[in-house]
Amino acid sequence: MAASRRAPRIPVAAVLALAVSPAMAASWPTAKLPEDTDSATVTKHMIYNGVEMRTQIFRSRQTTDQMLAYFRKQWGPKVVANDFEGWKILGHRDGDYYVTVQVRPEGEGSRGDIGMTLIPEKRQKIELGHGVPRPDNTVVFNDIEYPDDDTAARTLAMVNRLSPQQNSAYYISKMRSDGWTNAGDNTCAAGVAGCLLNYERGKQRMTVAITRGDNHSNIVVNLTGS
Repeated sequence: MAASRRAPRIPVAAVLALAVSPAMAASWPTAKLPEDTDSATVTKHMIYNGVEMRTQIFRSRQTTDQMLAYFRKQWGPKVVANDFEGWKILGHRDGDYYVTVQVRPEGEGSRGDIGMTLIPEKRQKIELGHGVPRPDNTVVFNDIEYPDDDTAARTLAMVNRLSPQQNSAYYISKMRSDGWTNAGDNTCAAGVAGCLLNYERGKQRMTVAITRGDNHSNIVVNLTGS
């Protein structure tokens, strides 16, 4: 089964308001699935807003109720159950990890996701967007890293009150001063709805997509390489 790693749908209950522990757990738990179930890894290691995670998707010939019964039997009585927009969700702690499965009907069977989250040893303040240039008063609301990929990657989603042209002017000046060179035209004409800026520095690549909103700009930064 093919899966798109760059656009995972994170299991709802797996996105916890946690900070990353400086110590890594020994190993990730194994998600056991029924024999008549196909699965694919979305990502083996992702850091989602400071939370270490891994995710996989599955499709099964078993019904939703059968899948839920399977996990309840596997996990025992210590299970948290929720419903969300048609999804049935079960959560369970497994040592240093919190495992979440969400499932819904598909055809005569079911489909779903499994998310695993490393539980931190202690709370620690997380600075989203650390090390990535951005104008003052820019709010970072998503910071996703894939540190163990063959080519390390990171995606940030941000918002501020500047126009696309003002944001573009900031990056054109800032990236040049930080030693990046243009990998594209990097122009942002007045009045346009958005801009796409491309930079490179050694083996690193950075793309900045800026789009106009209502009295604000949306910014998505993609970084690859190290």
